[in-house]
Amino acid sequence: MYVIQTIAGNEIKARDYMTHFLLPSESLWVPMKPKAIKGENGWIEIKEVLLPSYILLDTPDPWDFKWRLNKYPPDYNLHMVGRIYKENGVDNFGQVTDKELAFIRALCGQSSIGVKVDDKVTIISGPLVKMEGKIKKINRHKRKALINLPFMSNSLDIWVALEVLSSLPEAKSASFAGSKE
Repeated sequence: MYVIQTIAGNEIKARDYMTHFLLPSESLWVPMKPKAIKGENGWIEIKEVLLPSYILLDTPDPWDFKWRLNKYPPDYNLHMVGRIYKENGVDNFGQVTDKELAFIRALCGQSSIGVKVDDKVTIISGPLVKMEGKIKKINRHKRKALINLPFMSNSLDIWVALEVLSSLPEAKSASFAGSKE
């Protein structure tokens, strides 16, 4: 998977624009994440772009795609992203690693659920399980968490869905954590 960068907010339009010059062996993907918003009848879940400004590209020949991309007018300000490195005397584009791709796919599938124990939130289900260290900030009212996502040799801060169910008093937190008394 390779990465194409565009103007934030234009990911879907740019993807639709680029489908006109895709080969049958190529595909484009704009990762979408669940987001909870409060409606008239309670909370509803919608989808929004997970990685603002980025579109993922699956192609056997990134140089050919880049050449075709550069032939079109710069309406969406599209660029191939990733460092170019030499391998066996050939220039190659950097790719999204399998680990990064697996985590992005997990974030697209579902929101996480956590429980507040004293001053700490413990994630009990979803893609953020055992990743409390990557959470930088939690907004309980908007049901989202700011995480640091390693991506293409950089790191991105992105908001993902997180529902914190309730707070537990200190006495119950030990039994919830699985300790034996």
